[in-house]
Amino acid sequence: MNHTQPFYKVGKGTSELAPDMFDTKYIFIGLRLAMDGSEENVCLITAELQSQVKK
Repeated sequence: MNHTQPFYKVGKGTSELAPDMFDTKYIFIGLRLAMDGSEENVCLITAELQSQVKK
């Protein structure tokens, strides 16, 4: 059994994952929001983008 199944999605947009895409019932999702470190950019990410990430 392969316990590591790397899957990468790069770019903006919406992605959906289905159970048949994986050989296990457990998954871990990492999310990275790119930013330039400016105060305006941090405010944009915390006020608008983070709330769009659904659990």
